[in-house]
Amino acid sequence: MNIALVGCGGMAKVYRRRYTEIEGARLAVLVDISEETVKTAAEELSVTRYGTDFNLALASDIDIVDISTPNQFHAAQAIAALAAGKHVIIQKPLTPTVREGEAICAAAKQYGKQAGMYMGLREEAVFDDLKIMTDTGKLGRVASIRSRMAHRGGLTAKPQGWRASLEKTGGGSFIQLAVHHVNIIQYILSARIVRVFAFSNNVMCPNIGGDDITMCVCEFDNGVQGVLESSYCSDGNSFEIYGSQGYVQLPPDNNIMLKLDSDFSGQVLQYSTPGKIARIKGPGRQKDGPNPLDQHVAFVTAMMQGKPAPVSAEMGLYDLRVVDAVYRSANMGALAEVV
Repeated sequence: MNIALVGCGGMAKVYRRRYTEIEGARLAVLVDISEETVKTAAEELSVTRYGTDFNLALASDIDIVDISTPNQFHAAQAIAALAAGKHVIIQKPLTPTVREGEAICAAAKQYGKQAGMYMGLREEAVFDDLKIMTDTGKLGRVASIRSRMAHRGGLTAKPQGWRASLEKTGGGSFIQLAVHHVNIIQYILSARIVRVFAFSNNVMCPNIGGDDITMCVCEFDNGVQGVLESSYCSDGNSFEIYGSQGYVQLPPDNNIMLKLDSDFSGQVLQYSTPGKIARIKGPGRQKDGPNPLDQHVAFVTAMMQGKPAPVSAEMGLYDLRVVDAVYRSANMGALAEVV
């Protein structure tokens, strides 16, 4: 199965080599707007077909197109690839707007091809453990969640960068950062966010075209309540989940704290002192080496086997609907339904 990677810089630097390590697959084409970036990637990955022309990715022998370009290009590139008979995997967020996301999903159905999403947190074993915990009832009935996704990159953002344009990004810190947690929380809980109340503003980052801080209270369709926060003007990621039979806290320093009513043995979370608080040093983000949860490998493998995308564009579209509701709520100063 031949793969074309469109967008070789940015986050693609972290995962582009994965495509050279999948049995039965070949990284055949590289495309990037920067001649220097694409040439460097081609030399690193021993790819002979590369350039700045997107149409290289639509060649007849290409089966999968990975779209790792800035948000504003996702819809046009994905739809063109689907129309050319390719499966596509798209970096988060799916698109800047719900309308564009709907167009991608419609094109996938029209042309009979798979449109999937790359969501990096799906590769982190600790979140897989949390999914198993909730599925098996280890936390009892989940009552609430809290999450924060943040970094200070907005303070040093350049005015000519694409993130400076609200039209190109679809928003600021919430669509770019919190969308990770929007997706993973709904996955862990097997539930959907259905209504939100949010505050969102830009207070420190004039070169970010949208919010640099957002705080959102949300409700899920199973009754769980949550707080989601994002920021481009301060550091510190965290994730907390609380249930009737225990809780888990993932703080910024990666020293995980948990307390359960029973033992649990996961990939990261190992707990054998029921009723007592335990602390575990987390492994950090999985960036190097083999990873059984690798989303690029999972997508390519699914396409080889004729299975659905592990994270579908439809899932990414619902995440966008949540983001849209958050921004609508903040603008209205009122509760907003996810529609």
